[in-house]
Amino acid sequence: MQLRYSPTSPYVRKVSVCAIEFGLAERIERIPTDTLDPKTDLAEHNPLVKVPALVLEDGEVLYDSPVICEYLDSLHDGAKIFPPAGPERWTALRQQALGDGILDAAILCMLETLRRPEALRWRGWIDKQTGKVTRASTSWRPRPRLWRDRSPSARSPSAARSDTWTSVSRTTNGAPGGVISRPGTKTSPGARPCRQPTRRRRNRRQAPRPPAPHDPPRLGRSRQPKHR
Repeated sequence: MQLRYSPTSPYVRKVSVCAIEFGLAERIERIPTDTLDPKTDLAEHNPLVKVPALVLEDGEVLYDSPVICEYLDSLHDGAKIFPPAGPERWTALRQQALGDGILDAAILCMLETLRRPEALRWRGWIDKQTGKVTRASTSWRPRPRLWRDRSPSARSPSAARSDTWTSVSRTTNGAPGGVISRPGTKTSPGARPCRQPTRRRRNRRQAPRPPAPHDPPRLGRSRQPKHR
């Protein structure tokens, strides 16, 4: 596969992140493309002359980033970022539309402030696009069920190792003292027993602290000197 890209495009970075997460980055050949160059051949792959554009092995071309990301999501066997059906799919598509809207508004704000002469800039337009970015960013809601439902084999290696050690720490061989052992392994006779946690008494009265030698003597109310 070939990816027509520009390093300044946030939509290309979005596709690149998906390719890395899905383990497909090595299968994609990146072809740098200047969309502002009048001599570019990008129109042969995308009549809109926009990036990203993904050229498949059979010559078919996919664009733009939502289509490419969902296509890459269909090429792996792990948990899907875009579920095939149900409420979770509409949640994923809505969040993608919200993220793309943030990028659209940020690009329009950049074009108005950096590409347009200062005398021709429209302050109301800039404030409108900035307000879109602020509202969309504060209304963002993560998808907690996406990673929670993944099996240890489909998770990342660090998460799988964490689950393994969690299961190991909860596994005992039934010996007195709760000797910890890994699943499927034998415990050596000299294994160190697990110390059982002890609970402290909350209502224990603490003894008063003895006065230090340098502490001044405490005088009662009747013995306190009167200052005149």
